[in-house]
Amino acid sequence: MKNLINNLTDIREKSVLIIETQDWHAETIPGYAKYFLDLGYNVDIFMTPKNVVEYPLCRCPNVARIFIGTLKQLKSFLDSDFITKYDFVFFNSISYKCAKHIPKMFNMLKMPKYGLFGVVHEAISRACDKFPELHNMIKSGRIFVLGDVNGVKRMNPHYFGNVNISPKHKKVIFAAVGAVKSPKIITSAIHQIIDAGIKDFQVVVIGTGTIELSDDISKYVRICGRLKFPDMFNEIENADFLLGLLDINNPSHQSYLKGQVSGSLQLSLGFAKPLILNEVFATNYGLDNKNCIIYSGNDLGDAMIRAYKMTAHAYDKMQQALIATASNIYQKSLQNLKTSISNAINHTTRIPIVFGFDDNYAVPASIAIQSLLDSASPDTQYDIIVFYDKLKNKTKRKFTQKYHIRWIKVKRNLLKKAPTGWSGIATYYRLLLADLLPEYNRVIWSDSDVLFKSDLADIYKINMHNADWAGIIAERQDEKNGVHQHFPENTKPFIFMPGFMIANTLQWRNKNMLNKFLNIIQTYGPQLKMFDLDVLNLAADKICAIPFEYCVLEEIFNHTDITNASEYPWLANSYGHDALVHAHKNPKIIHYTGPSVKIWKRPLNEITPEYLQYLMTSPMIDAEFWFPGTFRRIHAFLLWLVIKLMPIKSVRYMLKDKRKRLFIQSFCLKY
Repeated sequence: MKNLINNLTDIREKSVLIIETQDWHAETIPGYAKYFLDLGYNVDIFMTPKNVVEYPLCRCPNVARIFIGTLKQLKSFLDSDFITKYDFVFFNSISYKCAKHIPKMFNMLKMPKYGLFGVVHEAISRACDKFPELHNMIKSGRIFVLGDVNGVKRMNPHYFGNVNISPKHKKVIFAAVGAVKSPKIITSAIHQIIDAGIKDFQVVVIGTGTIELSDDISKYVRICGRLKFPDMFNEIENADFLLGLLDINNPSHQSYLKGQVSGSLQLSLGFAKPLILNEVFATNYGLDNKNCIIYSGNDLGDAMIRAYKMTAHAYDKMQQALIATASNIYQKSLQNLKTSISNAINHTTRIPIVFGFDDNYAVPASIAIQSLLDSASPDTQYDIIVFYDKLKNKTKRKFTQKYHIRWIKVKRNLLKKAPTGWSGIATYYRLLLADLLPEYNRVIWSDSDVLFKSDLADIYKINMHNADWAGIIAERQDEKNGVHQHFPENTKPFIFMPGFMIANTLQWRNKNMLNKFLNIIQTYGPQLKMFDLDVLNLAADKICAIPFEYCVLEEIFNHTDITNASEYPWLANSYGHDALVHAHKNPKIIHYTGPSVKIWKRPLNEITPEYLQYLMTSPMIDAEFWFPGTFRRIHAFLLWLVIKLMPIKSVRYMLKDKRKRLFIQSFCLKY
């Protein structure tokens, strides 16, 4: 076993990391590890110290590398480059009796090659109600359950390692494993067995819970309490039958009919010990009279008497049927995993998406990136890249703490002759996509003042028909009510907006488009009233149209009657009324353009609820954002106080100069 952080080794090719963060379910790890091992994967396992000391892999040593660590250490590991070398990360418990969806709890900044898998141990409907993000993972075949649930893949972990399959003993031992929630069922059954004249038996209770035993039955019961796995497995091997103890009248047991599976089923399948179970639960688990001792109601005592009286031959026959059932479940589970792996490998899409912004647009950029990640499909992985020239280290640090971003510093000298007007130089950074990202043949660029509401995989794969780039139609070239610059040299029927665009960067490099962009800037200069938009429209030989849903302008989105939006006349001439209505109702990206005051700078009551929710959780929101003038004044006052107390003359003069500039900024600020 290795400490997670201090003993990191190279991640082997074709590897899976299995993670168990909770203090239960560790007994299922050997079973899930075996499925991956049988498909040719190397397996690494993370467990907390509390799980490790219970030795869940005691019967299958050396099948996997085991890393131990705290959850804080695990988070550091999941944020490291090591995680990107795994094919998959498999959460042994993706949600169970916890307040958070486990992957979301770690806010994974980096992802394995083909994404995440996970197991839901509780009733699937309840888990999905708590964690809606599970719906997409289920749809993608990335969620597994232990029992049969319509629409969710089953993978039952009933392998525990080297197991001794023993015949029925002369003294029959019944083992009950797990929390005892209905002790009266056991005590009543024991009384019934004794009343039938049977004395040569024992009930072994393993797990939490208390049972009050009368003197006449105490000698037939051995209460072990919670055992570590080596001792528990020994007890199960020595037993003849397992007691399911699921009570059809107990409301808390109803979840076992909705996808949750009792650990006794896995133990029965893994150790070939017939399970004694109520008929409703047995049917739900796919068991029958050939591989299980079934009873109706709460007549456990009668079932235990039948089990006691079973002949050695009948017992052996039931064991063989149980082994066959376990093998059948194993093969189906293995195929389910194999199918999910194949789908994940074939459908995982890595999408490069680039933003360009400075400190003034850091807040909306953080909102854009968070909404991008929130709307991503489980099969989509984004390579988020930021082009920047001037950006405070504090800004970069805040982004990096929450998101996995590649920062690329742009050399402004290439664009020094570009007119900017009301726009900053960052608007031209998209012209550099092909040259700054030579590893990609297709790249998405997005403005920062947007809110993503859909996954981008489908639009990223659009057939561009050899166009230089794909963008949103703005207006027709013959539009008389438009707002864009019309150049007679541009003979294409439409003018396109590049606020959300897909660049055919392979073609850009082959055609040396950057040189063409720079020549247009040199030639047209101050005529470029729409800056990069004009350059891209003039330079492209062919532009592919993207549906308007990918750039629903704020006014179109906000107006109940879209005909009242200022952009409606020229957009309607390009798209038609019905297409705009459809985009208004089904936006994939909302672009907050138009009003002079940007949405993140407005009073809170003028910000839409969805955007406000993102704004309040942005890593860029701090006291300086809410109270910029006050913040500077407090800062200046503290400087004045330090200056008063500063004994070093040179430092005092330096601080006085800084204080002077702060006061100017503070009292000239309009807020």
